[in-house]
Amino acid sequence: MRLLPKALVTRPPANGLYAAAALSVSYLVLAYSVTFGKVSILALYAVWMLPVVVEPRILLRHVWPMLGVFAFTGFAAASTLWSDAAGTSLRTAIQLGTMVFCAVVAARILSVHSLVYGSVAGIGLVLLYSLAIGRYDYDVVDGTYRFVGAFASKNQLGFFCSLGMLFGLAGLVMRGVSLVHRAGAAAVCVLAALVLLRTHSATSVATTVPVVAGALGLMLAGRVAPGQRLVILILGALAFALLVVAALQGDAQSGVLAAFGKDATLTGRTLLWAEGFNAIAQDPWFGSGYNAFWRVGHAPAEYLWEAFYITAKTGFHFHNTYIQAAVGVGVVGLAVLLATILAGLWFALKAALRPGITMDAVLATAILVLLLVRSFVEIDVLYPYTVGAFLFNFALLRLASPGAAVVAAPGPRRLRFGYGDRMLRLGRSAEVPTKRGAVATFRAAHRSA
Repeated sequence: MRLLPKALVTRPPANGLYAAAALSVSYLVLAYSVTFGKVSILALYAVWMLPVVVEPRILLRHVWPMLGVFAFTGFAAASTLWSDAAGTSLRTAIQLGTMVFCAVVAARILSVHSLVYGSVAGIGLVLLYSLAIGRYDYDVVDGTYRFVGAFASKNQLGFFCSLGMLFGLAGLVMRGVSLVHRAGAAAVCVLAALVLLRTHSATSVATTVPVVAGALGLMLAGRVAPGQRLVILILGALAFALLVVAALQGDAQSGVLAAFGKDATLTGRTLLWAEGFNAIAQDPWFGSGYNAFWRVGHAPAEYLWEAFYITAKTGFHFHNTYIQAAVGVGVVGLAVLLATILAGLWFALKAALRPGITMDAVLATAILVLLLVRSFVEIDVLYPYTVGAFLFNFALLRLASPGAAVVAAPGPRRLRFGYGDRMLRLGRSAEVPTKRGAVATFRAAHRSA
């Protein structure tokens, strides 16, 4: 790979163009892999394998957090041993593992600018393609037509709208970017908001507004001391809990559901959840195998497909991450997933209480919280070739390994540029001495004194 300078692929900020383009391709593939076919999946692998081929050492920093994001994937693969459909479990577990690997590489080489504007570009293309398709689907359960674009569900399209608003806002307030970049971010943010309203996705609307507002609040909270910030977070959490409790009292629950066009069954979700608990009771500890429940010929799955008019017998689930996980990998696998989520929340809290809050930490926290809120009615993080699973593992690694987020690989040999004991690395400012140079300067000054 001598013909290709490593820095252009692996090291921020020199790799900005490649990293942003790779992320844009990833959004398109993860959104429309069913439409574009297997070739698109190969494109996803290609853009994230190239940095590893060019510089394998990007995987040698902060190894333990990197291995931690594979915990659930490893258990899903192990479920092949007791799965009711071993072939399906093994194949989908391998697909999930390879996609998580792509997320790990992305977390190693993306700068925050590449993350924001690669996301803005990719999500903008996803939304424009859906608008060009312009498809509406009839919902048999609630008897309405909803805009789905090129997706199979309005909630999937709504999720991309949520991400578009989040990254668009970040692109607007980010420092050190051109007016053209801000204009592009603003355009995608407005486009995402308009498409979100058009989808009438209650899940996406109900999760986007608080998460985007919380991200903006976290940006502003960086101006106050960590102790005061902790008090604000605690008060905010208590206020949110009180609002939820108040909304569930009396007729408020019915009013909230009516405002989002939902009935008491959450458009059939409570019925799905009841069947999910029945399935969990059959294999409570280890489940029926990763992705083994929803298969043709399996009587409980056939019953639910028929009850919800799913003639294609694909793309259906329990609309709850925890029920879906427990059905597939049991209570033990669910515990592994919960431990991963709780670890991510712990790292997010630590990032929020650091003296300086970076945009990188704000975005990773917002992604994690958005997926957590959606997890009660969707399954964004469980399956391969979905943007939710990709971003979930990406955000976990950025929060767990903030030092690996901007340094793609061990630096090259140090070079002397006539600054005495100061040593410069690729991408390091000449105004900032290395730790060794600073120590040597201090000792020289002490001897002269």
